This record gives sequence, C-alpha cells and structure tokens, in this order.
Amino acid sequence: MSQTVVLAPSNIAAGQGLSVNDQVAPDSLTQMLQGIISEFPSSIPDPHSESQRPDARVNEIILERLHKWGHSADNIPYKKALDTGVFIATAAYHHTPPEVQAEIALYTYIVTIIDDNRVDATALQQYVPRLCTGSTQLHPVLGWLADVCNKLGEHYPVFGSYTAFSGSVDFISSELHMRDGKTNLPENLRQLSIPHLKYLREQTGISRAFGAFIWPKVEFPEAIEYIQALPDTSELIYSLNDVLSYYKERKEGETSILILGLATASSITELEEIRELVNRLHSLFANIREVLGTGKARDAWECFLVGYFRFHLADPRYRLAEILPDLRD
Repeated sequence: MSQTVVLAPSNIAAGQGLSVNDQVAPDSLTQMLQGIISEFPSSIPDPHSESQRPDARVNEIILERLHKWGHSADNIPYKKALDTGVFIATAAYHHTPPEVQAEIALYTYIVTIIDDNRVDATALQQYVPRLCTGSTQLHPVLGWLADVCNKLGEHYPVFGSYTAFSGSVDFISSELHMRDGKTNLPENLRQLSIPHLKYLREQTGISRAFGAFIWPKVEFPEAIEYIQALPDTSELIYSLNDVLSYYKERKEGETSILILGLATASSITELEEIRELVNRLHSLFANIREVLGTGKARDAWECFLVGYFRFHLADPRYRLAEILPDLRD
C-alpha cells in the first residue's frame, strides 16, 4: 500500500497496461478540479500563513502523550506519519480547540502507521479481543490507538467518540481484508460490486470518523445538530480525497481502489469515472449545505472543507501545483 495519508486510503496497482499520461489528461483534470474549487469561498487561507499556524498547545499535548508512550521529542517513531497527522488536524480542524486538534493528529498518526503496514496482521487480528479483555496489545501502536479513542470521549458526544472507535475497528478489519488480496469479483458480478466498493472505501478511509471530528462537543454538545449531514459528509471526504489524489497517483502508476473499481465495474475509463465523482461531489456539496442550513454547524463544516482542500493543495506529495499553479502560490 502506498501512503496517501489522512484518510488512510489503500491503493492498488492499476494493472491495466494503460499509459499514465493517457490516464492523467492534465487539461481535463484541471478543468474538473477548477469546477470543484468553485464550491469554495473565494479566499482560501494558506495553512502556512501566520493566522493558520498550529497553536503551540497542539504540539505540547502531542509531546506529552508521546512521553507517556515512552518516546521523547528526539525519538519519535514514524515521524513522517506524525507530521501528516499534525498537518491535517491543524489545517482541516483549525476551527476546533487545540486539545481536539491534538487528538485528531494522534488518531491520524496511528491509522497512517497501520496503513503503511507497520503493524503485523496477527497484532491487528487481536486488537478487539485484547481490548475487550483488557490485555496488553501485541503492538504498541494499537495500545496508543485505544488510548486516543478513550481520550476522544472527552471532546465529543457519545455518538462522535463511538464513531471514531467503530471507525478504527472497521479500518483494521478492512485493512486485514485488503492485505489478503481477495478483493476481485468475477466479471459477471462486477456491476453488483459497486456498493461493496464504496463501502470498502469508506471503511479504509475512516471517513465517518473524520466527518464526526468536525463538530466537537464544546460547540456541539448534541449530535442531532449535524448527524443528518454525516452520511453525505463521509462520502464527500473519501471521494474528494480520491479526486485530489488522482493526478499524483496516476503519475506514479497507481490509482485508488474506488476509482479503478468503479470504472471497471461500469466499463468506463478512469477519467470518465473521475468526471462522475466530480458530478457527485457537486451534489454532495449542495445536499450537505441544505441539511445544515445556516449557523455554526454549517460554518464548522465550511471551515473543515476549506482546510481539507488546502491541505491537499499545500502538501507537495499530491503534486497539485503541477496542474493548479496559481492556487499554490
């Protein structure tokens, strides 16, 4: 699996014998991305700007937890994964308190480590049984995950914190499924596999959890304020991630399981599937805004959306500067 960060997506080789340049089609992709950008406010803040820099308290909390887990600031395991966690937490969840951003950063850090195959399958298989019996986890990272899921209960209503916990369990389950490599269906069943592909993508991306993180209980003590928007928000998160990752992945000879799978099932090209996803994204934008109406729940969602997009734009790993140079400057 290659690291596409944040939403812990699992990727598979394209395996189509197609030219990368043919699939990327930069002009067409740029036009579609420009259409998505039209959904955002006219001014998108740069996460590297003074007003968008992480609160010092975020790093303090993270270092305190790492110390609790037996690591110092000079000895941080999987440092690149932590950098990713901090970046997405402080960019996309800038509207939340520093304590919340720190927990989101740690949660992202941990699932990214797992997504990078740093935790063996035996340890993953024993995560839930050992959690239920209170036994020590077979890999320290899984102990960290249990600690973070417990801590999230301080910052989210029961629905939000349980969504994060169940999301981590679903992610581990789907991760084990993906590692088995048994994801292909017979050709006559491919069209029927579309719901399964979307389900698997949501599980591998933990997008319900990352959606619930938008609304901490200090501002939103009752989940009823946003719960009806969560299904569409979840789909928007993993779909937008795949669209924004597409250029980078195809240039590197990869593509997401969702895009490749849906294109194969529908007997269309990957670029045509991207166009379908972009059209679906516009519908999701409209649906979520209608459900949330006006007020602070909608404002929090808009803040997340801008930060999430800006994260992908600012991170050189996604290579979006190559096709959207004006926005990178």
